Amino acid sequence: MSSSRKRVLYLQHSADLDGGASFSLLEALRRLDRSRYEPLVVAGGDGHLLRAVKMLGIDVFVCSSIRPLLWAAPSENPMTSAHDMLLRVLARQGIRAVRAICAWYRPALVHVNSSVMFHLAAGVDRSSGARVVLHVREHWRMGGSSDRRERFKNDLVANRVDAIVGISETSVRMFGFADRSRVIYSWPNFRDRDGPLELGNVLGLRHRHPVVLDFGGRLAHKGALDSCRAIRRAATPDVVLGIFGGVRARRGRLYELARSLFLAAGRKTYGARMDAFAAEAPQRIRLLPFVCQVKSAIEQAAVVVSPFTFPHFSCPAMEAGALGKPAIVSDGGEAREIVLHGQTGLIVPPGDPAALAQAIDAILSQPELTDLLGRNARQFIRQRFDPDRSMAELHRLYAELAP
Repeated sequence: MSSSRKRVLYLQHSADLDGGASFSLLEALRRLDRSRYEPLVVAGGDGHLLRAVKMLGIDVFVCSSIRPLLWAAPSENPMTSAHDMLLRVLARQGIRAVRAICAWYRPALVHVNSSVMFHLAAGVDRSSGARVVLHVREHWRMGGSSDRRERFKNDLVANRVDAIVGISETSVRMFGFADRSRVIYSWPNFRDRDGPLELGNVLGLRHRHPVVLDFGGRLAHKGALDSCRAIRRAATPDVVLGIFGGVRARRGRLYELARSLFLAAGRKTYGARMDAFAAEAPQRIRLLPFVCQVKSAIEQAAVVVSPFTFPHFSCPAMEAGALGKPAIVSDGGEAREIVLHGQTGLIVPPGDPAALAQAIDAILSQPELTDLLGRNARQFIRQRFDPDRSMAELHRLYAELAP
């Protein structure tokens, strides 16, 4: 290892290319100034991300103790307390693992690539001179929070984190610590999400139909159920909704057992309700597996919808704009940082399928509006979410922390 370069330790919870954090990290590593920085990526398991990182000539390390800290929502349910007790045990394991890795690697910088792993900053030995960057990609309260958990987060970040990078103004504002925070916008990344794809074949369409895409899968906070409800209300003839990630993937035996008991008790999971909607309206709703060819899919669609029920950064809306396609998003969070209502797309109230249906009809029934919104969106996204500017800001932060 060269002593002339600053060693940067990246802590990543997912080893697969399965979300914005993974794709953003991979692209950032491609653009990292390797003449100045020597990176090592540590993740909780092996997967496509680590294999792609290795192809860049960057060392990787798998450590099963590197896990996200996803709190259960506060409630009186005794399982919530049990869940939190287990998390505390796992968190301590992760902290010990980071302490050992830092003692061996001796990094100048530790980049924690997600706010759901903020606790791992406790494993960095401050006396070694290592500085900690925390990348806030998810809203702190998404998994539920409480006063006790908030104090835990605040104390740890105040004493262990040197700089906070938010992918939006909203994420920085919601996480707190404005005095050590800066916004470095994420950006559209199609290098790993492109390839040939015939959307009509994927959807099983024999004729040309206007297609609405939702990339929210079966995650409740991304609101695909509202897309299902809206598409059934839409007045546009022959419109078809494709939900990528809508096909249920089998999980471990314990998860499947818990799910069976839940359903046997007469309860319906979020995904089960999506399945029911799709079965009732097979001509309009298609549940699809995840695909890597996101760019091709968006280019062939008429509009992308992101009706999230909890504020978060909608990468699909940003990606749609970059490709000259309008997006319809729920109001709240970063919505107004990504979409300018009536100029680059449309914003609707969260949890309002009727308003979403009206917005879909408005775009599909007015080709001239669709073209105008798409042109404006392409220009706006390219100006705000510029990868060269974002990487320059990240390099500037690294230089400030480890000159």
